[in-house]
This record gives sequence, structure tokens and C-alpha cells, in this order.
Amino acid sequence: MYTSYPLYSRPIASFSSDTSPLTSKEFLLDRIKQNFDLETQSCRQGDRIATQDTYVERGDVNHVQDQLRRLKRRCAKLERKLQGKEAEIQALQDQQQLRFPLLMHETMRSLRSLEDNQSDRTATPLSHSVISSMAHDRRDVDAHIHEYEQQIAELYEENQQEKLKNEMLSECLHDQKHAKAKLMKACKHVKQELQAVKDSGISQMLVDIEARCDALEKEKAQIIEELSAERSLRAEQAAQQEVLAKQLEDFLQESAKWEELSSDIVARKNEKLQQLRDQICEQQLTIENLKADLKFVEQRVNRRPELRREDDEEEVRS
Repeated sequence: MYTSYPLYSRPIASFSSDTSPLTSKEFLLDRIKQNFDLETQSCRQGDRIATQDTYVERGDVNHVQDQLRRLKRRCAKLERKLQGKEAEIQALQDQQQLRFPLLMHETMRSLRSLEDNQSDRTATPLSHSVISSMAHDRRDVDAHIHEYEQQIAELYEENQQEKLKNEMLSECLHDQKHAKAKLMKACKHVKQELQAVKDSGISQMLVDIEARCDALEKEKAQIIEELSAERSLRAEQAAQQEVLAKQLEDFLQESAKWEELSSDIVARKNEKLQQLRDQICEQQLTIENLKADLKFVEQRVNRRPELRREDDEEEVRS
């Protein structure tokens, strides 16, 4: 089953005189490592093949045991059916043994009565009524005899059919017993092979592999639980993200509305501010004019009376 590789699968090439000892040692270690890897792979492959063969043999044993149980049930059923048929045959034989003496007795009694009637008829002259009654009795006797013969023939035919069925069931039971013996032999052979596998130490390896498989199954179940929890968490986060996206969209819409309103308000305020600036400019211009007039008035007030009189005259003239 295992393919063993020698430690040196190929002869090591002879080194030239200029090859250093370190290089040859590294080459030798490399070769040993390669051969060890090959042996390890072959052992693992042999273990896998042995495991697969053991699983196949276990499946064969289970299949053989199932077939054996089915055959046992079928044999028991056929035996019960055979016993029932034998009981029916025995009942028919008993019935035939009971009916045949009765039929013979009735037949002999009818024959004796017929002979007595014939002797009486020869001894005494017979009338027409007696002859008709004798003929009627004879017809009745013939009818009874015919009926008894039919019953005997039917019983004989039923007996032959039941015997034929019994023979067929016996042959079938014999075949089933032969098949059962073959299956028992095969089961014994498989059990011997399984015992040989157990003795070879592969069973412990299979137990270890099964334990490792159980541990891997548990780890797989734990990973599946963690994955389901992670998926549920992601689903919750996705739902929260959708809610936040919707809120952000609403916020952006509100922000756009506020930006439009603020732009309108700023435009109106700028327009109003411009109006105020224009008003302030006009007021400043008015104030400057007023200041100039006031200055002019003050200058006139501060002049001498003669000059003011001249100015007044000039104003009057003008």
C-alpha cells in the first residue's frame, strides 16, 4: 500500500576535483531533503488511500448487513408463508380423507339401494309409478355421484396446486438460504479485513482523523455563527447608513433651501444697504451744502456794517 522511496533514489554524481567540500555537502543535504519530502508525500498518499479503503469497506459491511437483514426478514416471511401453505395442504388432505369415506359410503349405499330396487323389480312386477320413482332415484344417485366426483377432482386439483406452490416456496427458500450463506461468508471476510485494518493501527489514525473532523466541524459552526452575526451587524449598519443617507439628503435639501433664502435676503440687504449708502451720500452732500451756507452766513455776520450794507445793496440791485 505504501510506496517507499530509498534514501538515495539516484546515485550522487561524482564531483570534480575543483568542487569544494561545502558545495558537495549542501548538494547532499538537498538530495536528502528531497527524498524525505518524497517519502512524506508517499506516506500521506498511502494514509489517504487506506482511509478511503476503510470507508469503502465500512460501506460494504453496512450494505452486506442491510442485505442480510432483508434476506432474514424475507426468509422468515417465506417460512411463515410455507408453514401456512403446509397447514392449508394438511387441512385439504384431512378434508379429503374425511370426505372420501363419506362419498364411498354414500355411493355404496346408493348402489346397494339400487341393487335392492332392481332385485325387487325382478321379483315383483313393477308398475309405472314404481318405475318412474326408481328412475328418479337413479337420476338423483347419478347426480350425487357426479357431484362427488367433481368435488374429488377439485380437491385433487387443489392438492396438486398447493403441492406445486409448496415446491416453489421450498426452492425459493433454498435459494434464499444459499444467498444468506454467501452473504454470511462475505460478511465474515469483510469483518476479517476490518480486524486486520484495526490491528494495523489505521483505526487509531481514523479515530484521530474523525476527532479532527469533529473539531473542524465545531470550528466551522463557530465561524458560521460569527459570519451570521457579522452579516446581521452589516445589515444593521446598512440600514443605519440608509437612514443617515436619507437624513443627509433631507439636510442637503434644507441647506439648499436656506442658501436660496439667504441669497435672497443678502440681495435684499445689499440693495437696502446701497439705498442707505445713497441716502447717506445725499445727506452728506446736504450737510456740506448747509455747512457752506452756514460758513457764508457767519462770514457775513462777522463783516463790518458798511460792507454788509454794500452787500445788501448789491443783492437788492441784483
